[in-house]
Amino acid sequence: MEVNKTAVSNLIRNTEGEVRRIQESDEYMLNEDTLRGLLKDKVNDATIKAIMEELEQLEERDGISRDYFEEQFTSHMDLLGQGVYPKKLIEAIKFVSLVQSGLTNQKAYDAVFPQKAAQVYGRGSNTSSFAAEYAKKNS
Repeated sequence: MEVNKTAVSNLIRNTEGEVRRIQESDEYMLNEDTLRGLLKDKVNDATIKAIMEELEQLEERDGISRDYFEEQFTSHMDLLGQGVYPKKLIEAIKFVSLVQSGLTNQKAYDAVFPQKAAQVYGRGSNTSSFAAEYAKKNS
């Protein structure tokens, strides 16, 4: 099943579970200053900048609504510092978001970890077992 990235990225689910279209005038919840305040003493400035770069590329590159992603990221920020680094949290949210949008675990894994997937496919194998294990750990 092919996911229409534009359609998915232009929809978000509000707190009541209703889906609504993102308006051009909507402002994003997270910016560098907000992240600094939320992640005080947990990450350095380089990590803040890396998170912001990731957020700015989400919709176009991954087809994931930035608003939805920000909501998930802030909901799970308490996991940071317990052996979970921002990159791991971002990858997990992307994976779950892509699966929820209709991709199989394997296609979501390939999208989130393209370099790892390329290595596995280069060996003549596939990523189904990696995807199943990752889904089990992050569900």
